[in-house]
Amino acid sequence: MRIYVSAQVFRYILSHTTGQLHICNVKLRRFSRRAPFYSLYSGAQKCLLDVFESAFIIPNVRQCHDFFSSTNHRSRKDNDDSVFQRALCRGAVLKCLVDTCQDDGILVSDSLDAVLRNPWVYFQLGRSDRVGPALLNNANITLRPLRAWLKDHVAGNPKIVDAVRILGNETYTILQEMTAGQAHPDTREELQLAAEELKSRSKTARSPVKRTTRKPYEAPEFEAILQGSSLPLIGLAGLIIREALSWRRDLPHQDIRLRRLLLGQPAAQSSANMERNPDHLNPCREFNRYTELFKAHCPPEKLTGPKGLANTLAWFGTGQGVGTEQFLNTLHTSGGFWKDELVGMIQQFATASERRHMRTAPPYDNPRAWGNQPNDTLAAQPAKRVSAAKPKPERLTLEEKFGPMFSPEVEDAWLQHLGPLANQDPRGRSPADLPSWTATLELIKSINIPAFKTGLTAMQLVNTLAFSGIVQMPTAMAMANWIADNQGLGAVAGLQLLGFKTTTKNQIRAAFICFHNYLDSKLTALDKQVLGFHPPFTEHVLCKIPRWEKYLKADGCSSPSQMLEELGDIEWISGSNAQDPSAMPFPLVPNEKDLELALEKGGEERKESDNEDTDEHESEEETVLRPRAAQKRKRVMSMSEGEEETIGRVLQNSLAIAPQHYYHGATIAGQLRTRVDVKEDLVTMINEEQ
Repeated sequence: MRIYVSAQVFRYILSHTTGQLHICNVKLRRFSRRAPFYSLYSGAQKCLLDVFESAFIIPNVRQCHDFFSSTNHRSRKDNDDSVFQRALCRGAVLKCLVDTCQDDGILVSDSLDAVLRNPWVYFQLGRSDRVGPALLNNANITLRPLRAWLKDHVAGNPKIVDAVRILGNETYTILQEMTAGQAHPDTREELQLAAEELKSRSKTARSPVKRTTRKPYEAPEFEAILQGSSLPLIGLAGLIIREALSWRRDLPHQDIRLRRLLLGQPAAQSSANMERNPDHLNPCREFNRYTELFKAHCPPEKLTGPKGLANTLAWFGTGQGVGTEQFLNTLHTSGGFWKDELVGMIQQFATASERRHMRTAPPYDNPRAWGNQPNDTLAAQPAKRVSAAKPKPERLTLEEKFGPMFSPEVEDAWLQHLGPLANQDPRGRSPADLPSWTATLELIKSINIPAFKTGLTAMQLVNTLAFSGIVQMPTAMAMANWIADNQGLGAVAGLQLLGFKTTTKNQIRAAFICFHNYLDSKLTALDKQVLGFHPPFTEHVLCKIPRWEKYLKADGCSSPSQMLEELGDIEWISGSNAQDPSAMPFPLVPNEKDLELALEKGGEERKESDNEDTDEHESEEETVLRPRAAQKRKRVMSMSEGEEETIGRVLQNSLAIAPQHYYHGATIAGQLRTRVDVKEDLVTMINEEQ
């Protein structure tokens, strides 16, 4: 009699002994009549292995496989055998690395991600379906070339061995602290040394001082900010704002040329020019597509968390927006652009980079995010500095690009800057509870990342945080100060086209204050709500004036000045533009007295502006901890680089770690230091000693 043990039997047994278990694809086992009991036991063992293989082993191995596989591998469905072959390759490479380094600390390094993506290329057979069976047949012979290379290039390099050992010790120390819920004795000793150093410094040295040199604002006479005897052509901005209001209200266009330009289309239908980025022409900065995409991928409730600033820097540092919207759409299946760890951010750009040679691959960065002039620092892999020895610039790796953004220092600075708002939902908060716009801009600059040291990107980043309710909206004087400090950008050119004089910084600030306050006094409350009116809006409108002038001319249309002459003197009735698209939101020809009052109103913010120009003392605690943190990072030494065209070239390049490289272990260390509140412990110890 033949006995069959089916999947149904084991499903019943296991579900009644270990809880509900869903098993599928378990093969039937046939047992012989001659030795029924032995055959039953051996068959049951095989069937049980099939059960665990289908329910536990394969799903976890496949999940690991999908994480490390390239896009091409993830796009196809591999059978279980293929997944196992690749898992064998990865396991063999990791085992060789651990044996060579004599420490499993190497497994914490995120530089292994590149190694684990295609580990079979390190073997002479070159394919996973060949390497896997070879490893099962004779692992020693198959691994001999790889072990020999690792012995020559890794085991003989004391820097790599020491770095791995330190990384392993750091990781195990962190795990012990997390388990015990308190700091390790070595950590306490470091705190004590820091406290003693702080105590000695407080007696002998004064804290560093950061000074700002901006002169206080002094409101000039109205005639001093005019280019001549004529009043400013405020109507140039009126044409843009009128068309934007009608479009936002779904009203018909008043001038088809302006409506087409607003939508990014050539102003003249007969023009052969290509379509343009509509966000480069839309004056409503708070409601343009750029802001919508940012809020969708970086929601406000996440921005106040530890990784809020890191993801914001990654977004703005790669020029995300309309130009990369197709790339952003491909990320929905993986949870969107937002990533909680550095390795996740690197992985999504590495995957996109692998596909860049395909014609249909969407761009994943946009150096022209703010205009036609490219900014290479907004590339995912910007060029390094050109030297005489290397005239052709090298490109930063993704680790070098995103590593500083996800560093523990940035995380700590962000949470400290947010204060009580940290890890809280910002929606519904009073503006008084939010960090100031000016202080946030200074924080972004102090991070010392090339794309954010100066210029437009840092300002637009802070503006977008204000639109998300994370920081306060800037005052008119704060925005005027920024424009005066960045005279080469579009806002100053817009003031000049309007007819304002911009020779000195004080004139620039006065001109912006006058223009902004004039709009504030003439626009209705409903208009302001539709436009998103605030100082960033005014700055954005000024940037659009020269751009609209340029594109209208390029498309063979009349200039805005000529359009104003064609309109003539239109009677202005406040609020009539809400239903009539031909009505202006404010007078085309301003009244001189209204402009003078707008300029005088700027003096009310003078005191606030002067208060910003104060000495900023860096705390003693920061001056002590910063160099110690730098020493901590230097413990993990950079690994050697190699260019040998051998079996290990790819592996060595993957293990080569730049001085600014960050590890999973370092990230864990930063998180743990936050958990045990090292700074609070330090302050407590100092207070007790004093």
